Amino acid sequence: MKFAATALTALLMATAAHAGQAADVAKQWGLIGKWAVNCPDGQTISYEVEPDGRLISDNGTKAIDEIETASVNEEKQLILSYISTREQVQRTLIIDRKGDTIRPILNRNSRNEYTVRNSKFEATGQETAWLQKCR
Repeated sequence: MKFAATALTALLMATAAHAGQAADVAKQWGLIGKWAVNCPDGQTISYEVEPDGRLISDNGTKAIDEIETASVNEEKQLILSYISTREQVQRTLIIDRKGDTIRPILNRNSRNEYTVRNSKFEATGQETAWLQKCR
């Protein structure tokens, strides 16, 4: 019984540390905040750190996703991994930054189905928009 309690405590601490790592990477990269094509009138997506250290994204549709991991690749693009609350599937999102703007360049699920590839929406072929940080 004591071993199970110790194991559970260690697991919870590791999960909190993992969540905190994603938030730290996102903060250092400059992701935290509200983003839109047209501030303040446009639809926004926000990346926030919860009081418990978890990094979340909220696009205003009541489908708040918890970011599990965050890293930066050699091209200085941000790579996020999360479980989509809408689809209940693991997703990978890669975000590019140019000056003070960002845009998704890849978004795919664990079944290798893309919504964004090479900065274009798979469904329409239209390029993803550059988003500015709303103040």
